[in-house]
Formats: sequence, C-alpha cells, structure tokens
Amino acid sequence: MTGDPDTEDETLCHDLEACAERVLDDPDAYASEVVDYARRCLDCARQMLIRVRGTETPWS
Repeated sequence: MTGDPDTEDETLCHDLEACAERVLDDPDAYASEVVDYARRCLDCARQMLIRVRGTETPWS
C-alpha cells in the first residue's frame, strides 16, 4: 500500500471489483478470495471511520 488513504481506498475498490467479476464467472473457485476481500473491505471501512471521527469505533 502507498500510505496515501485516497489511493489505498481506490486500489481496494478496483481489487474488489476485479474479484467480483471473477466470482461471477466461477463462484466456487474464488470463495476464499471473496472472504479475504470482504475482511479487507471491513478493515478499510473501519479505518475510514477512524479518520473521519478521530476515534476507534465502538465495536473495535
């Protein structure tokens, strides 16, 4: 990752889109990859909330 939050968010978004396209083609082959990207997405969302609010989320 670059350290630039906007670039990291954009990169993750493109990665998730590419993952979704592969999953639509062959869901069984990419099931574990979907779980990995979902975890990354949740972590990314948590980090964005921390940046916006300046504090950890209640569920952290």
